[in-house]
Amino acid sequence: MPALHPFRAWRYDPARVGPLEHVATPPYDVISPAERDRLAASNRFNLVHLTLPEPDGELNRYAAAAVRFRRWRATGALRQDGEPTFTRHRQTYELPGGGGSHTRTGLLGLVSLDDTPPGAVRPHERTLAGPRRDRQRLMETVRAHLSPIFMLAPDPDGHLSELLEAAPVDGAAETYTDQAGVHHAVDVIRDSAFFTRVADLLKDWSLLIADGHHRFESATACHHTLREAPDVADAIAREAGRVLVELVSSASPGLTVLPTHRTVAGLPRFDADNLAAALSAHEASVTRVDAEGETDAVTALIQRLEAHGPGALGLLAGRPPRAWLIRRPVDSPSAGQDPVSRLDVVYLHKQILEVCLDIAEDAVESGRHVGFVKDVRQAVALLDSARVQAVFLLNATPLDDLERVTAAGRRMPQKSTYFYPKVPAGLVIHAFD
Repeated sequence: MPALHPFRAWRYDPARVGPLEHVATPPYDVISPAERDRLAASNRFNLVHLTLPEPDGELNRYAAAAVRFRRWRATGALRQDGEPTFTRHRQTYELPGGGGSHTRTGLLGLVSLDDTPPGAVRPHERTLAGPRRDRQRLMETVRAHLSPIFMLAPDPDGHLSELLEAAPVDGAAETYTDQAGVHHAVDVIRDSAFFTRVADLLKDWSLLIADGHHRFESATACHHTLREAPDVADAIAREAGRVLVELVSSASPGLTVLPTHRTVAGLPRFDADNLAAALSAHEASVTRVDAEGETDAVTALIQRLEAHGPGALGLLAGRPPRAWLIRRPVDSPSAGQDPVSRLDVVYLHKQILEVCLDIAEDAVESGRHVGFVKDVRQAVALLDSARVQAVFLLNATPLDDLERVTAAGRRMPQKSTYFYPKVPAGLVIHAFD
């Protein structure tokens, strides 16, 4: 099964670039154009100059990032560890909307594609061709893994979680608090006995991709391309096949999965009452949810949805928003054997979007009619401004369902899970050369 390898990481030198909070970034795919501009202006060494580069003179965006990366290493803005290390990364956060403080602990290292048997790294979501090509070209040109892939280890007895908490770190942690209020603590681990214990724990486990599916598939394609290129040294191609990951125990008490909701827009004939009637005709239970005392209809729907748990979805439509609770039909015995068809997000995509609203899967993937939003109030604002016609609210996909889907070699629709908080980029970098 996959091994997690220590490596000679490249790290920012705070004496040259300033505090880590000024140069580390969220993953590229959650950075809006406005946020990209803000990060780029905040510090000339901010990682967004590499992960979301812009053209520079005659250099296209990928070549410009490669030149900048080489310059940062040559001038000491980035410095390389003198020996192989692991990096422990702790994120302490509060859930959106409250709920107390939580801490999630991960371990940054490399997973070798050449040494990983088929099926030992399990994806759970579908990916899109455009982002895959973009990330692959960036990796091939810059010749580095800039942003870690978030992976989960099953850890049934919690031994990995305990090991990470008690890791023999070297020196004081580097800490910062990001724009979302998440506190980060970054420790370096050089202890060879710790390396051995990690290897022993992982030898019988497969790993699950929690976040970073596009980057993992792009890294795989990059490795294959460089390995076949006649002008690329074997050592570089080999390093391209050692993928940067942050590994978290599934037993971590700070592991949080949130839902990603859907919006619908641009349909020529959308009527929420007709949709409710169509779902009822397909054996769903659809109940109108009204305001209750000082609780508005949106809040009342959220409360009912959370109380019901799996098997229910929410619908918001109109101005001011009207709300419905949709309870799925009871699965047939045959459907109960399929870990994918039993998921609420699949019911939403197949029965509601495809059958009732006639939105084909390719329209979802292209973003023509369906959008994705994590914050309910943001979704309501889109509804109030008439930028969308409807909002579908989901409960989070349970981790047990995630395990069942990946164990069966299946995948969910894109953005079926939202592991919170995101793993940042820029804590460590893996260069192929």
